[in-house]
Amino acid sequence: MPGSIKIGFWNTQGYNHKQLGNKLKLQEVKNIVNKHHIFGIVETHANVNSDLHIEAFKHYTKIRDKSGLKQHGGINVYIHNRIKEGTVYVPTNNKNIIWCKLKKKIFQIPKDIFV
Repeated sequence: MPGSIKIGFWNTQGYNHKQLGNKLKLQEVKNIVNKHHIFGIVETHANVNSDLHIEAFKHYTKIRDKSGLKQHGGINVYIHNRIKEGTVYVPTNNKNIIWCKLKKKIFQIPKDIFV
């Protein structure tokens, strides 16, 4: 496991852009995300058919119910494949929260850490 965990966060203001397309597929975004072990995005404005996959990452998704004609909100957490064995997804019924636990034994830390 890495000596330190790099965590990033981004408010995408919608993962899909009219001119750019899927922002998660842009090389600039991939370069930023790949510098992290854990990366969160909010305001995805995604639905169940949205492609939110990023290569080399396992992801967990919460999609908000549609409000009127548009999707609003949404949250994703990406865990790099290098550390996924040391993480556990912690289920919650809250559509605005995603929890992941970093296992103390794998990361050799005194207590589990919840992100």
